[in-house]
Amino acid sequence: MINSIVLTLFYFFQSRFARGKLGSGDILFAAFTGLSITFWGFLWLTLVIPPLAALLFALFFYIFNHKIAAIRIPYVPFMSIGLIATVIIELIF
Repeated sequence: MINSIVLTLFYFFQSRFARGKLGSGDILFAAFTGLSITFWGFLWLTLVIPPLAALLFALFFYIFNHKIAAIRIPYVPFMSIGLIATVIIELIF
């Protein structure tokens, strides 16, 4: 339960500092994913995997399209990738 609250607040404040770039769907998804992970999974889910996946997607998109500033990319798919990878990492270790 604490992971869910912390994860929700993390993305809520990140949304406020980013001036609304993260939507309420991202925050709700973070709240529900926080219920299914441990503390170490929380660190992987929030700080490592989703930003890295978004960065790799942006690099590939820039290489093939060169118009990265003109589009809006939702963040929930990258959070989903992070959740799946986090669950796999927790199962292995």
